[in-house]
Amino acid sequence: MDTKKIAAAITVVLASACASSTPSEVTTTAAEIPPMNKTKAVDAIVRAHCGHVYACDELGGTHRFQDYDSCASAVRRETLAGPACGVREIDAAKLTRCLDAIHTSGCGLPRSARFTSCRDEDLCR
Repeated sequence: MDTKKIAAAITVVLASACASSTPSEVTTTAAEIPPMNKTKAVDAIVRAHCGHVYACDELGGTHRFQDYDSCASAVRRETLAGPACGVREIDAAKLTRCLDAIHTSGCGLPRSARFTSCRDEDLCR
């Protein structure tokens, strides 16, 4: 048998195998993602935010934070501390969007412009 006939035979077998199987679709909704403990969420945001500040070389001098530790202390005090959060759990899907926004934001913009998806009222259940 030549190569073209073998390739054609394999294509027919694969096509019929794919056509005969019933496709299954998997969907995940936000309700299926369990909420996250507030302390762990704050830790994740502090690491992401202060890591971003460090990567953007925004420590020391005229910048808001003198070093990583001062960033971590301040951001920890400010994060999920508003009345919207209280002792509530954090929406894990929204936390993921917040962390993605931090990781993908550029340097030089003010925090309020960078991390709008990280507001207390958006993250707390």
